[in-house]
Amino acid sequence: SAPVSLTVNQVPAPTFTKEFSPNTATAGGTVAVIFTITNNAPVPLSGLSFIDALPGGLRITERNVVTLNTCGGTLTANPSIPFNPGPPPQPAIPSTTIALQGGTLAPNSSCVVSVSVEQINPGAATYTNPPVTLFSSGAPPVTSNQATVTFN
Repeated sequence: SAPVSLTVNQVPAPTFTKEFSPNTATAGGTVAVIFTITNNAPVPLSGLSFIDALPGGLRITERNVVTLNTCGGTLTANPSIPFNPGPPPQPAIPSTTIALQGGTLAPNSSCVVSVSVEQINPGAATYTNPPVTLFSSGAPPVTSNQATVTFN
């Protein structure tokens, strides 16, 4: 028998960024949290998934939730439920989790996930959303940057 050689090239990790837009807003205003995934590989990625928990003090908007998902798969970003005086009264329920499951991304392309968020108790404050990890079935996991928003 003759020796056999095999070279396996690993698919490079995508880039994964997170930002608030705008990153400064009026107290009580609404901003978008935007996730951008870029596939730098010459092969498609599938199974894109991440879960982001908003920092304390922020919630997905109660009304007029604007979501955008160009990554395919299923985006879960339920609107918060406002206080209902009743009868019977029902407390407000903030929704604070944004999740993508089963996304896909063509070679050498980008996609975006965006969700409207607001302060739970309007006032001057700065919030930092920690990094999150993006998983896929075609490339190694990658962690986003942290994002900061200030309400004045």
